[in-house]
Amino acid sequence: ILYLLLFALWVAMGVLTVVSIIQRFYKNLLGDEGFLMFTLPVSSTLLLTSKMLAAMLWTIASSLVGMLSLFLTMFIPVCFAGDINWNDLLYVFNEAWTALFHTPALLTFIFQCFLGGFISIIVTILMAYTAMMLGQLQAFSRHQIIVSFIAFFLIGWVFSTIFSLLPFNDLTFNFISMNDFEDLTKVFWIPIVESLVQAVILFVGTNWLMRNKLNL
Repeated sequence: ILYLLLFALWVAMGVLTVVSIIQRFYKNLLGDEGFLMFTLPVSSTLLLTSKMLAAMLWTIASSLVGMLSLFLTMFIPVCFAGDINWNDLLYVFNEAWTALFHTPALLTFIFQCFLGGFISIIVTILMAYTAMMLGQLQAFSRHQIIVSFIAFFLIGWVFSTIFSLLPFNDLTFNFISMNDFEDLTKVFWIPIVESLVQAVILFVGTNWLMRNKLNL
């Protein structure tokens, strides 16, 4: 029952985070508040960057709370049960910490995982922003929500199709069978670079739409 409740809270927290991110961008920049926001002596690039940073902070904070709640849910009952040997636990942590810093390839891979996750958050947020900006175009003024919803999935499909056609992209599907951990870290840079390219394209596209095609 405890884990079911925890899962339900995760879902609720995720939904609230997504709704808050979408609502803040739409109301602050695309709704009535946009008239005031665009009178501020700042560029559209700074406005977009500020919204993106705020959305990233909300997402990262929600993720940390979720991981912390899982850790506490698993760890506290064990502590109260008295079945934990603190000396053995400290020994395991010490050995893992030592092994981590004596294996540069593993350390690099962990850094790549965090970097890839961070960039993926940016890409997802910018995809939502771009989709909402496309829904604001004059041609879609009567169907903004539907167009934005379709555009979000269409943008993701276009990027995945384009990157799947690249010849070196096949390497990323074979990394599990690699025995050399250093080769794994080299190949893992490919999806990270692809995500970074997506983020740049989406940011530039959203900023251009905001400056030239915004229909308040």
